[in-house]
Amino acid sequence: MNGRKMDRVYYTWLDQNYREFMTDVLRKLEPCQFSKGTIIYNELDEFMEVFFISPGSVAIGIEINKKREFILRYDNKVIVGAFGVTFGWRSRYIYKCVGGQAFGYFIRK
Repeated sequence: MNGRKMDRVYYTWLDQNYREFMTDVLRKLEPCQFSKGTIIYNELDEFMEVFFISPGSVAIGIEINKKREFILRYDNKVIVGAFGVTFGWRSRYIYKCVGGQAFGYFIRK
């Protein structure tokens, strides 16, 4: 940098460009709902949406010899698919709704 101290290194709603960008993104969000046991993404599925789930729980697992094992569980404030959509990857894991219904929003690729 040019020797000046940065006052801040993040954007706020006071920044016009950021405000317009975020407003555009928020207008494109669509509601979603998953029932307990619903598979959100299966292994090798193409990521076409990013899901922002809150409230709700998502389990992440794998399938070996036709047996599914769920290793991780995230409760509330879960984001599913962001990395895959960003880099054009397919799912390496199974994402499943657990613990009742999950609600949230999604945005398409």
